[in-house]
Amino acid sequence: MWKIPREILLRGEDNKLLDYVKSELVDPETFLDNVKQLYSKPDETSFDLLEFRDKRYFERYSQPQKINGISVGRVWSFRDITKRKRTEADLISAKEKAEESDRLKTAFLHNVSHEIRTPMNALIGFSTLLNEPDLSEEERRQYIDIIFQSGVNFFL
Repeated sequence: MWKIPREILLRGEDNKLLDYVKSELVDPETFLDNVKQLYSKPDETSFDLLEFRDKRYFERYSQPQKINGISVGRVWSFRDITKRKRTEADLISAKEKAEESDRLKTAFLHNVSHEIRTPMNALIGFSTLLNEPDLSEEERRQYIDIIFQSGVNFFL
């Protein structure tokens, strides 16, 4: 899990080992604070998430180890949840893309609706005016021309 180089393990120097572990984590200070808190309160349990710089994720669980009711150490459990975190990130990304697609589709439909409505208003409005009884022939031709132009513009 920690990918500690063999030469660091063989040295047996806690400070070198701790420096290496810290260098592998995205947030080493929180990790150290949690460990210090657990050792200062030996009867507490803990659960948190470790994020590694190489994009791996581990859940960490710790509970006191007791013999005859006396704390003698800690039991640590780690579980690799990298695949789950990647899947979550992929789902979030897919959701954001779908939402953006929906926004673009809505904007497109609003635009198309507007583009259709404008010539249709002219077609309907001037077609209605053609039914006016006192309309001169020149006005009638002018309205028909507007209707024609609105129709041509609609399909171009």
